[in-house]
Amino acid sequence: MEGNEEDISKRIKKKKNDLLYNLDLRKLEKEINEAIETDSNDEILEVLGESFRQIKSNDKSYIIKNIRKSGNNKYLPFLLRLLEIETILTQEEILETIGKIGDSSVVPSLIEILNRGITRSVWIIKTLGELQDSRSIPILLDNLYDNKDKARIEVIDALGSIGISEPIDQLIDLLKDEDEAIKIRTIKSIGKISDSRTIPYLIEMLDDTSDEVREATVLALGNFSDSKVIEALINAYKDKNPHVRSNVVEILGELKTKKALNIFIQALNEEMSFIHLNAVKALGELDEPKATHSLINRIVDADGEINFHIVRTLIKKMNKNLTSIDYFLSLLKDESWEIRRNVIILLSFLDTYDSKNILREMLKDQNSDVQKEAERVLGKLGDKEILEPYIKDLSSKDGNIRKKAVKFLSKTSNPEVVKPLIESASKEEIKMKELILNAIMEIFNDYFSYEIQDKYNVKESSDLIKLLFLFEWGLSDEIAWKILEIVGKFDFRKSLQSYIKELFKEGKFKDDTARNLIYKLFEKCYRIGEFFFQEDLCLAILDAIEINDETVQEELFEVIKEVECYSFYRPYLDLFEKSNDFLKIHIASILQRMYRENQTNFDIYDCIEVIWVLQEHLEHNNPEVRRAVIIAISAWLDYFDRLELLDYQFEDTGIDIVKLKNIYEEEKSDSGKAICKKCNEEVYAIKIFCDRCNIEL
Repeated sequence: MEGNEEDISKRIKKKKNDLLYNLDLRKLEKEINEAIETDSNDEILEVLGESFRQIKSNDKSYIIKNIRKSGNNKYLPFLLRLLEIETILTQEEILETIGKIGDSSVVPSLIEILNRGITRSVWIIKTLGELQDSRSIPILLDNLYDNKDKARIEVIDALGSIGISEPIDQLIDLLKDEDEAIKIRTIKSIGKISDSRTIPYLIEMLDDTSDEVREATVLALGNFSDSKVIEALINAYKDKNPHVRSNVVEILGELKTKKALNIFIQALNEEMSFIHLNAVKALGELDEPKATHSLINRIVDADGEINFHIVRTLIKKMNKNLTSIDYFLSLLKDESWEIRRNVIILLSFLDTYDSKNILREMLKDQNSDVQKEAERVLGKLGDKEILEPYIKDLSSKDGNIRKKAVKFLSKTSNPEVVKPLIESASKEEIKMKELILNAIMEIFNDYFSYEIQDKYNVKESSDLIKLLFLFEWGLSDEIAWKILEIVGKFDFRKSLQSYIKELFKEGKFKDDTARNLIYKLFEKCYRIGEFFFQEDLCLAILDAIEINDETVQEELFEVIKEVECYSFYRPYLDLFEKSNDFLKIHIASILQRMYRENQTNFDIYDCIEVIWVLQEHLEHNNPEVRRAVIIAISAWLDYFDRLELLDYQFEDTGIDIVKLKNIYEEEKSDSGKAICKKCNEEVYAIKIFCDRCNIEL
């Protein structure tokens, strides 16, 4: 930074009460950065600290947050200085930032501040724990028996985070504390330190009367692989509390001990799904045929989520060579028809293995349930011999046959059948349309739950948007929401853009149909309260506006104006800069309306950005463009008018507010006047709106 400390002081004091300085925090950030980069002596930091104190709490948070994001330790002297002069609320944020930066060189300074008591001890103790420096242990132990439980808990956590055995005796003593919260946090810290001397004491805690203490103890014992620990954990599976049992299964699974195999299998029969999930994961880690067989046996009996985890676990076992595809195929000859059926389900997820021929053989199985599952999986895998007859049945005159086809296709989880289902829906009555919609929902809920979305592209997802139009809005908001939910799993904006362009190609805008459909889509988005879909729809329209058809463009602009989608401006600015004169006039009109309708949501930076782009076109050779730009700028100048900043020179922005105001006044005087149709008052024509009636002239 140029100049000495006196120059810095004068500059900061001069700006201290300046409104622009309070608004533009980036200038203060710049001064802080420049001072720290070039000279971080105490006097300069003192001046900057005083400057920091003058701004609002929210603005302080903004700067501290940016420092935290940077993670740069160059700010530490400045932050330590702020700790001594700031209020309690800001001190907490400062200490959080110091902890995130993670430079232990500040530990002596923090210890000194803790001893001086200039801020809340719990926050400094927490930060010392985050920095994980052994130099903190003596002062942490000094505060271990603080009369405030919150401080004691932070000390215990900090000792666990540092993770060395020095304070282990004191922590063992705390296991006898009457306070349950103290015991739980102590157990967690002992687990982090992992000193084998604590094992007997932890095993004793498995008999504690508190469920939460026993839960924490099981997790802490997971840090030891001692045989006594495994024996104690196996015995702890008898605990009456399901959360304790779940933790036991989880920890024994992580220890990969075959001694617990029977417990894992037993846990598959528990009522609680969270115990099932831990059992599935544990069985997946064992190289034991019995473990694999028990998982296959539970595929259909489990609920949807458990089913997914079992299948994924079995595939992982195969990939880790803990089992083989040959083993799975051998089970297709198992005496149990349930096992044969479950192996078929598993085969539907093995993308790397061509199982169609095997599945065709299973169509001949003696059991009808096995046959049906083989047929369904072949449909899921896209077997045309299976799918085509059912797709053909969608056009049958017999309603029962059509229903049967819809039901089968819904079970395939194959997105390829969505398009024929949509096409058939357009010809059906409302009840059948709902049945088809539910079928599509079932396909996609299953399809996405298995995380294989990449097979369905934007063009196909735009077909789903047609659902909203095919049902002619006779469905409930709940059904419409389900459709949007499906579409939302894709890139909604690209899907809509694809669909709108398709409407253009088909010439549907000529009879106003597409415009009305888009209106209805906006209406439905508003009604179900899904603003992000509505915003994406507006952005998709902006993308589609680039099609070179002025009639269509004008129609789309009318849609945007009608639905008042004015919460964002950057897409409009981007389009404005690269568009022709026709589009510039319309976009300027939207920007003018945008501020008028949504002014409370914009700040000074938004106003500067919009005006900065628009003012580049004040000398445009098309007078209509120039006039539209002036009108738009005048609307955004209202922000500065309300703050009484119209006479202010905004340096470093390239914007001259006074000059812009004068240009507007000149244009206004040249434009003549118009009459408001509602109140019959004269209004300057350039204003577009009557302020009294708030209607367009």
